Amino acid sequence: MCSTGLLSKHFLNLMAPLTVSNIFARMGSESTYSPRTMSIRRPILDNRYRYSPPAEVLQKLSPSELQHVKNLMVSNEHGMICWSGETDISGVDFTKDLLLERGRCEIYPCGNAPLRGTKLNKHAVITLLGIQFFLPGSQESLLRAQIEQRTSEMGARFISFDNTNGEWSFAVDYFA
Repeated sequence: MCSTGLLSKHFLNLMAPLTVSNIFARMGSESTYSPRTMSIRRPILDNRYRYSPPAEVLQKLSPSELQHVKNLMVSNEHGMICWSGETDISGVDFTKDLLLERGRCEIYPCGNAPLRGTKLNKHAVITLLGIQFFLPGSQESLLRAQIEQRTSEMGARFISFDNTNGEWSFAVDYFA
């Protein structure tokens, strides 16, 4: 079992000066993993998540089709991660390689990340749900500015933040 503790060097506390301190995104260095070292295997899907294409469809794909899943989305009540274009999910273990909790998104938390640009370690748009702060109206713009700054500091691009709905969206080029 790998550690996903808050002391890991791979986490950035996005909201340190604010009241919520559990929003993290994993950013790190390239791994030495090579996609050639692994034969084409079926992905291990995690029933905690919803998938698009649906899990039933993903389970029926041929080995070749698993290497070219279009517009993959994984979601649950805490948010969603969308990979546009084609994503190779052969051999991906969604029970270990993805963690989407309240205010927290991790890809390859155990450190077994493939090369940048491959598998799940590629451009993605992340939307976290339930990210709300109760502030006087005059502080809303300050909050947004702080969230934009934290997003930039973690190497991601800010897309949007809606405090009313508790939705924060940002894009990353890679995760590890």
